[in-house]
Amino acid sequence: MATLNVFLKVFVGFTFGLILSGCGFKLAGESQSLGELKNNVAVSAPNELYFLRNQLVAQLQQRQVQVVPAIDASVQVVLISEDLQRRAVTRNAVGRATEFDIQLLLTYRIDHVSPEQNQINDTELKTLRASSQRSYWYNNDQLLAADHRERALLVEMRQEIIERILFQLRTNAE
Repeated sequence: MATLNVFLKVFVGFTFGLILSGCGFKLAGESQSLGELKNNVAVSAPNELYFLRNQLVAQLQQRQVQVVPAIDASVQVVLISEDLQRRAVTRNAVGRATEFDIQLLLTYRIDHVSPEQNQINDTELKTLRASSQRSYWYNNDQLLAADHRERALLVEMRQEIIERILFQLRTNAE
């Protein structure tokens, strides 16, 4: 009886593992290659987006994409602006906000530089936008925890936007 129980537990665990691996499950931190993007990429941004620029450069380098100065690049990612909107969704009986909705909108451009003329190809020049939205509960008794939660959500949202930019680069390369 005891060996049957052990056998069933091992069998169920093994079956569960096979089901998870067979249905496309993958680790969230898995690095995806940018595929056909073999171009040299430059990333530029205004001073207020310096941190986001550094995160994007790190993600590109992690995916074995060569990040070069703008003069040597065949593709240039230009981060234009970031807009953070925060609004109260619900309020308590006293009128204080208890739930917030935050939306982060990044405006950027992907420029393809012509190698012959060393200038941007105007026919493919367009402004793109990537946004991310989250909601969180705000407890007036735990101000530090709520502030920390908002900052953690902003980091997560910026990472999501960077993934969208990388997807756009991968799409443009194909």
